[in-house]
Order: sequence, then structure tokens, then C-alpha cells
Amino acid sequence: MIEEQFQLEKMRTNAKITQAEMAVRLGVSQSQVSRYEQDPDNVLSGVLKKWQQICGELASVKGLEMEDPRVELQARIKLMTDYATVEPQPGNVPTKTAPVNADGFLAGVYIAAKKPKVGVFGQFDAGKSRLINVLLGGDRLPTGYQPATSVVCLLRHVNDKPSWQAEDVWLMSKGFNLDMADDQAHCLKHKMFAGGYESLSQYGTHKGAGKQHKAFAATVYVDSPLLLAADLVDLPGYGHSDDDKDRAEMAQKMVDVLIYASQATGFMDQNDLNYLSVLMRNLPVVEDSNGRVAPLRNMLVVATHAHHIVQPGGLNEILDAASLRSYKHLDNAITDRKLQAGAPITLGDFRNRMFTFSADDSRIRDAFEQDVKDLLVNAVPQSTLRRVNTHVLLAKAEATGSCDRWITGLQAALDEREKAQAEITAIKEGEPSRLRKKKAHQQKINGLIDNFANESNVLIANTFVDRTSALAIEAMIKRRYDNKKEAQQLAAAYLVDSLQKSINDGVKVKANQLGEEIEVFLDGYGPAIDKAALQAGGWDFNARVAFMSAISGLGTIGALAAWASIAAAGSNLGAYILLGQVVGWLSSIGISLGGAGSVMTFVSAIGGPITLGIALAVGVVLAIFSLFGDSWQTKLSKKIHEGLVKQQAERQMCDGVTKYWADTKSAFEIAVVKTEEAYQSKLKSLYTLAFTTKREEIAAELKFAKETHAFFVGMPWRATPN
Repeated sequence: MIEEQFQLEKMRTNAKITQAEMAVRLGVSQSQVSRYEQDPDNVLSGVLKKWQQICGELASVKGLEMEDPRVELQARIKLMTDYATVEPQPGNVPTKTAPVNADGFLAGVYIAAKKPKVGVFGQFDAGKSRLINVLLGGDRLPTGYQPATSVVCLLRHVNDKPSWQAEDVWLMSKGFNLDMADDQAHCLKHKMFAGGYESLSQYGTHKGAGKQHKAFAATVYVDSPLLLAADLVDLPGYGHSDDDKDRAEMAQKMVDVLIYASQATGFMDQNDLNYLSVLMRNLPVVEDSNGRVAPLRNMLVVATHAHHIVQPGGLNEILDAASLRSYKHLDNAITDRKLQAGAPITLGDFRNRMFTFSADDSRIRDAFEQDVKDLLVNAVPQSTLRRVNTHVLLAKAEATGSCDRWITGLQAALDEREKAQAEITAIKEGEPSRLRKKKAHQQKINGLIDNFANESNVLIANTFVDRTSALAIEAMIKRRYDNKKEAQQLAAAYLVDSLQKSINDGVKVKANQLGEEIEVFLDGYGPAIDKAALQAGGWDFNARVAFMSAISGLGTIGALAAWASIAAAGSNLGAYILLGQVVGWLSSIGISLGGAGSVMTFVSAIGGPITLGIALAVGVVLAIFSLFGDSWQTKLSKKIHEGLVKQQAERQMCDGVTKYWADTKSAFEIAVVKTEEAYQSKLKSLYTLAFTTKREEIAAELKFAKETHAFFVGMPWRATPN
């Protein structure tokens, strides 16, 4: 043999593989790898061949090459961050806290500019980890036909690794939030194990899970150009275990770009379509009515292991057939998407989002890779810049406006103190009347919530009567399906998805009605004086911001998410933009301040307590039946009806809406208490300003307020056309 073939250590280091990683790939101990390298002449030919394959495979896949598309945006944000170091300080001013500050301003900007997350979903045998490895260049994630990944892997660029995290891999316990990978306290709380990439094979796979208490997630830092543009999230495959399903569902609302992988053989079967329906409803809308972004631009559906399809034209035929079948089955999700985007989605648009992939043949994956690259280098950065631009302009306007109101109030307290005292006295004298009205309105809203809960259960009962009888199901089957096999695979899932949509749409109407009533309730927090009075100009209490801040700290809020979307879309949009906690929370439920049309709302954010779990269960039940005879539609409809009864689908949906409205009521009560506390705190501060603060102290605070106003006017940002 050629001498170089025996330079095992050099071969391994050139491929950037550690001894520990090589040991995992070979299935031997690390000490055995060391002995191979020390005595290569006695290495068995089979081991040598596998060694060469491992190193050669990794060296030949370079991954997607791209420049960092976020350089300009990061430079512009850094300019603001540096400018913030000269923020005016209160000094000897009694009121140490300004109503606005640079930290709050920048917190919202950072959220608006956050690096996008690309989530890779699919069934356990779809080859998701292999696809990610090819995109990154190198084998960082465990792969295999059997389900390998058992944790949610958040892959980030090595430059993003926090200074306090020395290792490339941290395994995390359940409860870890993927959006808090930079939060040291949160990460340390959930840290289970730290190590190199080999840790994923040892503790992050089904094969190795027994070696450690089961990890739930992992943060993985990799030196790959693609990760300059986006974080990647590798999900456990659906269909292996309930734990994996929970992990996958946890992450489905946290991604900005969706890659759905399905084997080319059996591409987009009934389970794939069920999962994709849910994922589409949680995917941010990036397209808009002006056509700047193509429909479904942030969704890619990929036929993996495509090199197994050898017949001429076979891959295109597979994609064509799957797109037609998917477009028909997903019409409810597509309709929701159309309404959100305000733009049509045609069959051709859907077909354009389907691609082929093979790790072994770059020609098969070329179109997919080029689309990913264009998405991450052009489309997403442009969308992010538009969002940040809108956010910064709104934040500057709100910050300076808040300072104007602050200055007005201080000037009134300084120049016309007696009038200011009279005004605040009038407000306090009107408090008993306001509190009585508030209590009555609060009781009215609680009654509305109870009524909506009852009406929602009636809606479910009526919907099941109308849509789930054997005759109704048979009519649906005859209307939608000519093919027996397709009907057997898809009819049950389509029915339950339609039930969910119908019920959720009805619940959303009630949620929006509640939101409108809460808006009226919050109007009652206006100052009880003439709007033209001096003190009114300095009144800077925003009940909606206080209410929003209260619910943003709660875990479940039910229909109050509908109110949040109404409030964020209204004229008070800018009022929330200076509160990083609120901006982050709105983003987490699918409401983006500064997104397309100013507010971008997911269907899931504004109502809809029903999930897809029943559809999957019914689909599995039906898959075991064989249907024969001319009246196959009748037999199938009876089986679907029996499956729904067996799964207690109606009861599960009723339980869902009952909890939804109970969560709504609980969150409303908590938010009302916290909003009232904030209101009383504002009254107290105004009273102190008007009656007990010395003139020289007011003058000092006025100077501080004017300096703060000038600071935000000068916040550096070059506006760009949206």
C-alpha cells in the first residue's frame, strides 16, 4: 500500500475529526483509535477502508459557501449600541428612572434583528441530520437510518458561542428555551453535560440515551459559513416516541424557515401531510400583497434519499404528484396562509417549494442548495432589514414622544403648580367613581368569558352533529376522493383538520369580540380631567402597555392573545416597542412589531385551542383497515366515524376549549390587578411631583428630560425604504 494511506493521524486531522469523534464513527474506544495511529501497519484493511471513507466523506462535502449577510446590519446596530454609552444620566435628580432608556430601546432592536432559525422537520427516517451535515459541511450530527437524534439540536456559529461556554456542545434538560441560549443563568440551570461533538452520539441519540439521564435539547457550536446567516434546529423525527413528538412540537413555533424532509420513496405520505399542516400554521408569513417575496418562500419541502429513484424523469414526476396531492389535502392551511399574506397561493407556487436531495449526488441537491442560499443571503436579510428599519423608526418616534410628554408634565408642575395640583386632586376625587365602573366592567368581561366558553362547547357539539355522522363523512369522501387508497390514507386526517379549522375559526370570532371589549375596558384608565388641561399633556400612563406587560409574564393566556394582536395593530403600536420583554413575548406568540404590514400574526396566536393530535391517532387507526367492495366509501365513512368515537374526539376538543377559556379568565384577572397597580403608582408619582417635589428638583429633572429627548433624537440610524 502507498505509505500515505497509513498516515492515519494526518488523514484524521486534515478532516478535522477528533480522536473521540473517530472512535464513535468506528464503534471503538478512543484508546483503540490512538493505538491505530501509533501502529498503522497492523491496522486491518476493513478498518483502514472505513477510516478512509470517514475522512474522505467529510473532506469532500464543503457545505454551502456564503459571506456573512448580516455584516451591514450588525455594523449599524453596533453604531447605536456604541452611541448608547453616552446616554444622559440622572445625577442628583430625585426621579432616577426615565420613562424611556437606551436599554429598553436596544432590547427591542436586538429582537427585531435576531438571527433567523431554520428548522428541519420530518419523520424519523427522513435523513434530516444527514441533510444538515451536508449543508454545514462535515458530520457534526449523528446520522443513521434508524432514529438517531433524540434531542432538539440548536446549531449556532462558533463566533456566537458565549464566553462562559468553553465546550462546543452542551446537553440541556427539559424546559430549556432555544431562544435563551445566550442567557447564562438559564443555560446553567438546564445544563446536564458538556463536551465535544462526540457527546451528541453518546448522550443525544436513542442508542446512547441510556448512558445519561435523557437530555431534552443541545446547543452545538460549529464553524460553518451557513451558520453566519442563520441558526439551524434539528428536530427528533416524528413517529419514534412520544418524547420525540413533544420535543418536535416544542420547537415548531420557534422557527422562521421550515425545511420539511420526506423520503423520495413514499414522498409526502399521510403522516407527512398531517405534520406539515400544523407546521404551516405556525410558520411566519414573509410574503405580502405587493409581491416582493414569493409565496411560501420560507418553506422548503425536500425529497431525501432521491438517488434511489433511477427511472428517467422519476424525480420530477414524484414532486409533481406530491405537490398536487399536498395542495389538495392542505387547502385549509393554505387558505389560512392566503388570508394572512393577503396574496394568492397557486398550485404552481406550492410546486416551486418542492426540491430533491441526495448526499451522494450534488446534481440532485443543487436546486435545493441554491434556494437555501438565496433565501438566507438575500430574501431573509432584506426582510430582516425592513423589519428593523420599521422598528427603529417607530421606537425613535415613541421615545421622543414619551420625552415630550414627560417634559410637558414637568413644565406644568414648574410653571403652573397650583393648576397642576388642582388637576391631580380632581383625578383623585374621581377615583371612587372610576373604581366602581371598573369593577362592573370587569364583572361584565368575566361573564362574557363564561358565555364564550359555553358557546364554544355548543359550537363543537353542533359541528360534530353536522360533520361527523357516517352519512356526512361519506358525502365528504365522495366529494373529494376518486381514489380508494388516497381516501383511506387522507380522508380521516382531512376531516379532523377541517373540524379543527371550523371550530377554531368560531372560537377566534369570540376571542376577537372579547378583545374589543377589553379595549373599551382599558379606555377607562384615561385621566378623569379635561383633555385640554395642562396635566393631561404630561400624563404618560398607557393602560394597554401595562396590561400587555402583565400578560407577557404569564405562561398561558388563552384568548388574550387575540387582544394582544388587536392592541399591537392599533394606533398604540409604538407604545410597546420600548419594552424588550413585551417585544420578545409578542414575537414568541407570532406578533412582530415592524413586520409585514406592521403587525404579522400567526393563526395560532389569535385563537385556536384545538391541536392535531386526534387526526394523527385516527389516521393510525384507519391505516390497518383494508376496504373491499363497491361501497368502499360507505365502509370507510363508518370506520372514520368509529375512529372518532373511539378517540373521544368531541370530548378532547371540548376539554381544549374549556381550558382555553379558563386560561383566558385567569390571565385577565391577573392582568387587571397588575394594570391597576401600575395606574395607582402613576397617580402617586404625579401627586408627589405636584405637591412635595421642590422647584429646584423639578428643574433638575426637566433638564434631564430634555437631555434624554435630545439623546433619542440623535440615535444614529439611516432610514431605508421599506
